[in-house]
Amino acid sequence: METKNDLPDVLAPTPLPFPADWIQKHPRRVEETLSRMSVEDQIRCAIQLRGKQMQDFITLSPKANEVIRGLPPEEVYLLVKEVGFGDALPVLALMTEHQLQYGFDLEWWHKDRFLPERALEWIDLLDQCGDSHIMEWFETEDFEQKVVLLQALIKVYKQDEMTDSYEGVENLEHFTPDGVYDIFFKASESKPLKATLMLLRHEDQALFYALLEAVIWYPVTQTVEKAYRSRLSRTSERGILDFEEAFEIYSRMDPESLKASVPELSDFAYSEQLNVAPKFPLTSVESVPFFKDSVSLLENPGRIDTLCWELVYLANKVMVADHEDPSDLEVRKETLRKALGYVNIGLELGASGDP
Repeated sequence: METKNDLPDVLAPTPLPFPADWIQKHPRRVEETLSRMSVEDQIRCAIQLRGKQMQDFITLSPKANEVIRGLPPEEVYLLVKEVGFGDALPVLALMTEHQLQYGFDLEWWHKDRFLPERALEWIDLLDQCGDSHIMEWFETEDFEQKVVLLQALIKVYKQDEMTDSYEGVENLEHFTPDGVYDIFFKASESKPLKATLMLLRHEDQALFYALLEAVIWYPVTQTVEKAYRSRLSRTSERGILDFEEAFEIYSRMDPESLKASVPELSDFAYSEQLNVAPKFPLTSVESVPFFKDSVSLLENPGRIDTLCWELVYLANKVMVADHEDPSDLEVRKETLRKALGYVNIGLELGASGDP
């Protein structure tokens, strides 16, 4: 049966079990086929598609929840960006805390600067996804990150001699959950944040009041620095390094590095997840024919999967070294093409044109 997906045939080791246009034309037949497939096979098929087609494929699965949660965070984040936040709510509602955290780390920060307007947009999206999702984040997120978020969006005071200064609250919307704490919203759109705070107070009162006290007492600069270090620790594990380390990608290569052992697929594994590699790095291989011809000769699919991870990490380093915003979809695509282009040149020169 002829199939079509977004990857070159030689680089798609798990072909779709039906023509890709069936996803729109014959959804019932797709549902029946997916019901007989394992979750892992469905994931390996899904990551060969892009954007809305990928989302529609997953939506037709009777195990859509497991499929989304089995995707690498890089893939599910890119899916949300390609589909658009508003249309991606069904995906966002099923993402794991780990997948969401990856998105927050890219969206909420640019270099070492916290971006509260972006954070508020995501809080609004999580609020639309349902109470359990926003609570899951509040229960698992680093405490300093939550404090940084709230300090950027609200002012908090109490009616006592130490915290009753009430400075700079003129014309800010006021809200008190209990008659003791006074909360003032810095953002003009306060509805989603207010709903989130009320939910948090109802579900976990101890955490709610601990956060309000932290907003009052935690030094802003030091708290942002601590939250940023935690964020950098997480992103560094996925190839998004600090600038000094990332910029080394443009330095002269040490010949000794050629003697390093070849990475294994397990080196990139996420804990408690299927070790499925993202396939989006291969969507641009038509522009690098020598690389494509060389990779197509590989007989081990696991090596192709490992190369995909290596390309993801390589592009991440280039984005940081070029001072680019990793949350910008077009920047991500252009950077990946740039990285592939340099790899293609080096590979063809090194191999003297022989794939």
